[in-house]
Amino acid sequence: MSSKELQAERQFSRSIVDTVRESLLVLDKDYRVVTANRSFYEIFKLAAAETEGKTLFELGEGQWDIAELRKLLERISAEGEPFDD
Repeated sequence: MSSKELQAERQFSRSIVDTVRESLLVLDKDYRVVTANRSFYEIFKLAAAETEGKTLFELGEGQWDIAELRKLLERISAEGEPFDD
């Protein structure tokens, strides 16, 4: 895949993420925020610059640094189980 094609794919994916009405975060395997949608930024009063590239647990004032959430995400990563709500 060429660089142009890869860039087009990323832009297309980003446009899909932005159209979702519910708050949405895309995390990598280390729970770093790859991207979030407008709804997430508006609801949680965050900007992309202070969100993308940080771990989920670093966001805001650490409000996402919850032991139960960590366990759930680890289980999902290990088992490939879907996550909703």
